[in-house]
This record gives sequence, C-alpha cells and structure tokens, in this order.
Amino acid sequence: MRRVACEGGPGLLGQLAQRDLIDEYLVTISPQLVGGATVGLLGGAHLEGLSFALHQVLREGDHLMCSYRRERGSAT
Repeated sequence: MRRVACEGGPGLLGQLAQRDLIDEYLVTISPQLVGGATVGLLGGAHLEGLSFALHQVLREGDHLMCSYRRERGSAT
C-alpha cells in the first residue's frame, strides 16, 4: 500500500509512533478544556525526536483541524 488512513485512539497512535509509521496526523482542537487523569495523545508511549511540521489548518466555527506532516531527514 502506498497510503493507509488509520483512525484510532491514543493507544493506537502511540504504537504507530513507536514503530515510526506515521507520516501525517490530524488533530482537532475544540474550545473545551477537559481535565482528569488521561493517557494523553500517545497513550502513554515515550518518544523522543519525531518532528512534524504544520501542513494545513481548517476552521469550522470555533474548531480547528490541524494537519501535521513528518519532516524526514531533518535533525531531531
């Protein structure tokens, strides 16, 4: 496959990131703050040095959808 789109939660995202299998990811930002003990964006995975650059931002009302693409070959 040249392109695979995958939708999942923090656990799946963390597993893919640990295996260096993410070239682009999307994050939706909403105007709500939620607190508590959570696993975070990567499901508790510990990573260092994966660099992404903002590619695109779409706005729908007060919500933002941000697309980040991997910066391969850059110093991390």
